[in-house]
Amino acid sequence: MPNIDLYIRILPDGVMSNYLKSEAELGDLVELEAPFGSFRLRKSKAQHIFVAGGTGLAPFLSMFEAIRLYSGTKPPILLSFGCATDAGLFGKTELEDAAFMLPNLDCRLSVEQKLDEDTEALIGNPVTAITAQDIQSEETVAYLCGPPGMIEAARNHLVELGVNADNIFAEQFVSSG
Repeated sequence: MPNIDLYIRILPDGVMSNYLKSEAELGDLVELEAPFGSFRLRKSKAQHIFVAGGTGLAPFLSMFEAIRLYSGTKPPILLSFGCATDAGLFGKTELEDAAFMLPNLDCRLSVEQKLDEDTEALIGNPVTAITAQDIQSEETVAYLCGPPGMIEAARNHLVELGVNADNIFAEQFVSSG
């Protein structure tokens, strides 16, 4: 049986959060369904921009692996990943591995508040960390994953910077009920 890595944010009174905190035990069998959406990597040689908020990083790690497996020249890749504080930044080892395997991957980490002065993250958010100088062409393909407000801000920002709106794909977090 294959292994699956999950990044789960524990939310107050979240359905899955409550299950994990009060009912789940090590070794429990959990049945999963595949996603029903269309958030997937589109094969393109154009620049790829990824904007992740919090656990929105998770699908991008698998997309980086898919790009690594492409034959031929890899597209230029920019990841802008942000969390509220540097304590929330995760996946650093996975990002280092991805950058090693994809030398054309530029990773930018952003935090709204630094708790550790040694953190190399930028102060701010992953949306504003992307500037006009980062956009190589209107054919740039962008992937957004995170909370609804970040998705909307990133989509608007990228369009203002010249990315074609039809080349922007998003998966936003919604709470389960």
